[in-house]
Amino acid sequence: MLKAVKSLLSASLVYGLGTIASKFIGFFLLPIFTAYLVPAEYGLFETFNVLFFLLTTIGSLGMDTAMIRFYYDSGEPRYRTLVVSSSLFLALSAGVILAGFGLAFSPTINAMLFDGVNHINILHVTMLAVVVSVVNTVQLALFQAKRQPARYSALTFLRFTLMYGLSVFFLIRGDSVYGLMISQLIAYSITLAFGFFFARNDFRLAISPKISKEMLVFSAPLIIGSVSIWLLSSSDRFFLLRLSTLNELGLYSLGSRLASIVLFAVTAFQMAWPQFAFSRANEANTAYTNARILTYYLFVGILLVLGVTLFTPEILRILATPSYSDAGSVVFLLSCSFLFYGCYIIFFIILSLTKKTLSILPVTIPPLIVSVALNYYLVPSMGGMGSAVASTSAYLLMATLTFAFTNRLFPIRYEWSRIAKMILVAGLILVVGRFFPSDSLLMNFTVKTSLVFAYFAGLVAIRFFLPIELETIKNIVRQPFRSAP
Repeated sequence: MLKAVKSLLSASLVYGLGTIASKFIGFFLLPIFTAYLVPAEYGLFETFNVLFFLLTTIGSLGMDTAMIRFYYDSGEPRYRTLVVSSSLFLALSAGVILAGFGLAFSPTINAMLFDGVNHINILHVTMLAVVVSVVNTVQLALFQAKRQPARYSALTFLRFTLMYGLSVFFLIRGDSVYGLMISQLIAYSITLAFGFFFARNDFRLAISPKISKEMLVFSAPLIIGSVSIWLLSSSDRFFLLRLSTLNELGLYSLGSRLASIVLFAVTAFQMAWPQFAFSRANEANTAYTNARILTYYLFVGILLVLGVTLFTPEILRILATPSYSDAGSVVFLLSCSFLFYGCYIIFFIILSLTKKTLSILPVTIPPLIVSVALNYYLVPSMGGMGSAVASTSAYLLMATLTFAFTNRLFPIRYEWSRIAKMILVAGLILVVGRFFPSDSLLMNFTVKTSLVFAYFAGLVAIRFFLPIELETIKNIVRQPFRSAP
């Protein structure tokens, strides 16, 4: 069991290395972003980012997930080549059609979003970036299917490094949001070129109508589900844009950026989890493995939520200007929402294993309705905090519904008592952390670091760890000393 977990952890770490390193570059550049963009401009950038990822989600047609799922149906090289080629062709076709409509109707889209303020030039760049992005999304899925996390991470790191480097250049030059979107277009294009070089032996200019049809049938519900999840995660920006102010949206967006430290880990796990689960689907201890994976995922995830929440005030003081000081109010709730999203990923894999993808609809549509309703009623009076409440409630409901639905298909006895212990200890530490405000950054870091270590001590005290886990931890701690001369 521990060997399997170690394999999953290793893959997650490699997948996450490129993403997390890249995101940390973004964090260290926050002083530049907040210096050259006022909160309203940051909110405008976030609006275009949200639109970009929505169109990418639709345009990719779920081919990234479909490729990984169908890739394992046969080990025959020709079959796998047809799966890869068909996936790329379908995504490219959909991306071109979608971007074409976007370019043709850009004046209408601009009027709907910005009440007549002209941002059509930024819309045009966004549409072009969508075409490149949908192909890159499916392309990266190939490296997941082939279990090549190093290449995946290298390309991800390259993309983000180019994007952030170009963003700084364009911001200093005075191009504002337009320059940021140009940076995305260039970064995705260069990454796509390198990706095709790495995958040059894995695709041909040929598609299989039969495989394409099967993948579309498989992915059609996933497209609806993915769009529902995207709307769930991003509709808060549109509600803040329409029912609040760009300034409030900018503060909320920065708070979400801080909370996304948790999302980095979830994303790394999400990259490694499907192929891990698919490759072990027929093993006798699958249920036991899935139960233990949830426990370990929450162990790490709760620790991250704890650390991000405790250190948010200090991070904002260091990396942002005073005009963004209120951005930290939403960090805890949004961190929890990302944690719940990871739980949904763990539960949902069962639906992918059975290919019963229509089941995604009853577990994603109700949370979307809850999110829209809560945003509509809470944003006018609570601003960003209202959106944070809506997001957390919706993701919790989605994880709960997915658990209830999949547990009927494949009953698993999860370790709820151990999970409750983690929540209890972390909750107590967060409460204690609120009683140690100080103007001294050094004092705050010292106290809060001690509180993070108290998470481990508390779990040991209430006997959370199993004997074999304690022995493994001891061996890890002793290893450097054993290697020392």
